[in-house]
Amino acid sequence: MSFPKDFIHAASGLIVRVDRDEGGGFFALVPALPGCGSQGETIQETLENVNDALVAVLGVMQQDQPERYEELLGSTTSRTGGGGERNSTRGEVEIIGQL
Repeated sequence: MSFPKDFIHAASGLIVRVDRDEGGGFFALVPALPGCGSQGETIQETLENVNDALVAVLGVMQQDQPERYEELLGSTTSRTGGGGERNSTRGEVEIIGQL
């Protein structure tokens, strides 16, 4: 598998970028949310950890910055083909391949 690898967060439609960590394991970042990221020993663990971070950031953003929250999630509709209500409290991470 070549890196970095891009995934999509199913609940929000946001891109999650995973790369190898120089010290071993992997790290993941959410480009649309600077500072939102995590790490893990395996890709699966890294995706689970970044999911928790993303859900937490979106939960705070929904309460404290509702306009930014709507703007951010509204901009993902065309990429995910979705629409309607989004649930930021739990989301799976599914691969979409490299962009």
